Amino acid sequence: MTLLLLLIFYRFLDTVDSCSTMCAGRLATTDGSVMLSHSNDGDGDSVGNLIVVPSSTYPVGSNRTVSGGTIPQNPQTYRYFKEGYGIMNEHQVALGESTCLGVFDSLPGSTGILNIVDLTQIALERSTSALQAIITIGALAEEFGYSDNAESLFITDQNDAYIFHILKSSSSSPSAIWAAQLLPPTDVSTVMNAFIISDLDLTADLYSANLVAEAHKLQPSDTTINFKRTFSGLNEAKCKYSTGRRMWSVLNRLSPGNYSPTYDSYLDNNYPTSFIPNSKVNTSTFSNVMRDYYQNTDYDMSTVPKLSGGPFFSPSRWATDQTVNNQTVCWERPIATFRSIVTLITQSRSFSEVSERTSVRAEPLN
Repeated sequence: MTLLLLLIFYRFLDTVDSCSTMCAGRLATTDGSVMLSHSNDGDGDSVGNLIVVPSSTYPVGSNRTVSGGTIPQNPQTYRYFKEGYGIMNEHQVALGESTCLGVFDSLPGSTGILNIVDLTQIALERSTSALQAIITIGALAEEFGYSDNAESLFITDQNDAYIFHILKSSSSSPSAIWAAQLLPPTDVSTVMNAFIISDLDLTADLYSANLVAEAHKLQPSDTTINFKRTFSGLNEAKCKYSTGRRMWSVLNRLSPGNYSPTYDSYLDNNYPTSFIPNSKVNTSTFSNVMRDYYQNTDYDMSTVPKLSGGPFFSPSRWATDQTVNNQTVCWERPIATFRSIVTLITQSRSFSEVSERTSVRAEPLN
């Protein structure tokens, strides 16, 4: 049986898209499972309910409704969990989503009919492996057009973990730009609302048919394609550490001492697409990371500064970014935030036994 652990349900309190995700390959975990975590931190259209979508059969020629119209329906769909976004299906294909900023986000995208919720659900309806999920939703996004903000997905199965990025294209016709990279099975990776794929291997990685042409429009002098640098649409004049500091916190917990919490620009930091942790991880590791508010660091939100945490040193910050003396100022953005509506961990396993090492009980907070 696949282990699905739902960790936290909080009342929805904000409307900011800021989902945190993490993934570990099968050789990076204590029991050989492929793991991912995802927090839905406030998109406003979900209450965090765990919903089971049954498998179904359809007559040939049927259509499936999506956010902007219809696409052809598969004759057979698979059973899966969702909470708005798709979570995991009966074949142990699992997904974790994090909204990013793309260079073409401001384009209307009116000719595209698919958004990221559509794609996560379609991936689970139609796929028995992570690779099949990527090929399926990538092809559909190119054919019918992607109309949403830039997004990132971890897509896993019993053996493999991929990082998948997608954004609108510059074309007025239905299209999408996307790329996927297989993560080493020894590695952990994290996405905190910004693209992480750097140099693409055009002979091994997966990507949309238009990617090379779109990249050369934006970076005509580049001889290689750095997805993060080419297609990110970051506004670093506003809270420039809201993404990178969370990434640093994961790195600092699992591979301490190798990375700096500060940088001139997110695009120039030395944070890797993936890394080998100092020790193998399990569900307790993931649950503690997803409860992180920089405790025991210089950025600990329960103690630095103490006044902002109130008389009980709460790590929660109810205010958003503000303008003070004509400058935008922000609280630290932690992984664990009061506005989360659901946080989850999935395990995809090639074995059936549940060992003590996969205990769902979280360790005490440090």
